[in-house]
This record gives sequence, C-alpha cells and structure tokens, in this order.
Amino acid sequence: MVVEGRFTGTHLGTWRGLPPTRHKVDFPLIIVFQFEGDDLVCERTYFDLGTPLRQLGVARDPNSRGGKIATAFNHPITVGRALIRSRLGG
Repeated sequence: MVVEGRFTGTHLGTWRGLPPTRHKVDFPLIIVFQFEGDDLVCERTYFDLGTPLRQLGVARDPNSRGGKIATAFNHPITVGRALIRSRLGG
C-alpha cells in the first residue's frame, strides 16, 4: 500500500544533530507499507531531504544565485568538468 501526504511542523527539537531552529517545514512525502497477509512487515518513507533542510535554513536552493555560488565553491572540480562538457557538446 502507498500513501501520499504532507509533513508539516515546527522544528522545536534536535533533528539529525541540528539544534532547534523554530522554523516551520512543509513538504510532500510518500510512505510505502509492505504487508505479508495481515501483518505489516516494512514501512518506508520517501521525501526530498533538501526541501526541509532549505526550509530550516541549513541548505540553499541549488538554482538560486547563492546556491550556485555555494556549489561552485564546494564542488569546483565537478562544476569545472560540467562546464567543459557543456562547451564541448558532450
């Protein structure tokens, strides 16, 4: 069974080692439940981790000017190779 929903809340406690920011988060997610007969044997939750991290103020939108600059500084070799490939058409 698959359930589609939204996670909403306010970051008031430590999450993934991040102290409370008091920022609100709101993002879509999908939960997959696996059953064997009537017994629930597995539950998996899927969501884009970048979305809540951006909403909490600890990550940047990679398409924003600041995000592009941060990517270039944090990953100069990868960005350089991508620019070369785009200029060479391959």
